[in-house]
Amino acid sequence: MARLKPSDLRDWPRGLKPELAAAYVGLSVSTIHRMRAEGQFPRPITVARGRIVWPRETLDRSTIRPAAALMGWIGQTLRS
Repeated sequence: MARLKPSDLRDWPRGLKPELAAAYVGLSVSTIHRMRAEGQFPRPITVARGRIVWPRETLDRSTIRPAAALMGWIGQTLRS
């Protein structure tokens, strides 16, 4: 699958499958699965047998934490 950019989807769906969730937060699918296993990424919800999605709102609330963990910023004060 080609790498998606936010501009590729005018309106992101409310439930994002792994490929879309990864594109939405700017990480790879393997990175979000690794971070999820390490407790650094929100847990998805199961919507059907074998189908998981991340609610977009959950990712909006938690995007800074995974990005900060990757960059080593956890525990530091972010200034605007």
